[in-house]
Amino acid sequence: MRPKVQQNCVECKRRKIKCSRAQPCSNCLKSGVFCFYINKKQISIEADESRSKTQDLTRYQVLRNLKLEEKWLKLVFKVEMVINWCSEDPRLVHLVVSY
Repeated sequence: MRPKVQQNCVECKRRKIKCSRAQPCSNCLKSGVFCFYINKKQISIEADESRSKTQDLTRYQVLRNLKLEEKWLKLVFKVEMVINWCSEDPRLVHLVVSY
């Protein structure tokens, strides 16, 4: 047995009244309001797509941060090498400071 599918229009659902399920339904015609239905399956698909895009974005951000951290560590390593190199010959300190 399949689960019951919600087929009432949004206005009848809001007012908690029986919907004729026509387009537009009889209650909306009498009330003079816009009658529309929400496809819950479509909402579920869109939510899954949105969740997937969010996960992809998060993965991208983590990867980008790792690459930035790698570049930062390489730069720090090079600076430390230059500082060590300059400490061997104090005359070279002015080259590092001016750079």
